[in-house]
Amino acid sequence: MCEVKNILSYFQDLPGMTIEIEPTDQEEKAFIKDKFRFTPSLSWFFVQDKNADFSLAHSNIIKTTMAL
Repeated sequence: MCEVKNILSYFQDLPGMTIEIEPTDQEEKAFIKDKFRFTPSLSWFFVQDKNADFSLAHSNIIKTTMAL
């Protein structure tokens, strides 16, 4: 979890968006294991401000996901 938080710390000041990280619950683990053949330990969520620029938010989500 520390490594993910370290990577995401570079992206904490994304305009109009926050990133939330939490342990993956059992239902999510089972779904991802079934569909993608690995078991995650963390889930992260991108929460966009409803007034934020959609194109900028979309670009930031792609950049952040690629970094991870």
